[in-house]
Amino acid sequence: MFVFIKGILVSKAPDAAVLENSGIGYELSIGAATYAELPQPGDEVLLFTYHNLREDAEDLYGFASEEEKEVFEALISVSGIGPAKAISILSNISAPDLVSAVLRKDTVCISSVKGIGKKTAERILLDMQEKAPSLSVSAHAVQVTPDIDDAVSALAALGWKEADARRMASDAARRLSPGCGAEIIIKEALKKQ
Repeated sequence: MFVFIKGILVSKAPDAAVLENSGIGYELSIGAATYAELPQPGDEVLLFTYHNLREDAEDLYGFASEEEKEVFEALISVSGIGPAKAISILSNISAPDLVSAVLRKDTVCISSVKGIGKKTAERILLDMQEKAPSLSVSAHAVQVTPDIDDAVSALAALGWKEADARRMASDAARRLSPGCGAEIIIKEALKKQ
């Protein structure tokens, strides 16, 4: 089993990256979070991998962090969630935000992902409830506060999609002191755009 691949980034796209290692090119399916972390082609990169072997296909999935890979593996253990759908979920909700949503039992956040309905969101919550606290990313998962909710509403009013607004506000809140207020969270979120 491959744990990671370290090599030269040959090419990257929002859904795939090609790494060259010892003269062999590896194509890895990736999500938005990993894409955002990739360097420019020609630079060296290390991606943690998940090897999906089926009767009719063999796929490699790549992750910029072990935490994202760990949440991906927890997601694919959910009945009805395959690797492609798990990558789609993690492209719309960051790993810490997904774990936070599971801990809060927030079906609205999870069902905000295109293709994930209320029943699937409930299944994800149910199947991941026991796993979420033991995931290494759970220690960094942001608990939603009224300030974060207010920041999400304000960002959505400014035109961002709900999932993007939640990601922006959660990322900003992680960088700030607890209880800093919605206005400061909004300013910090907008700085990074």
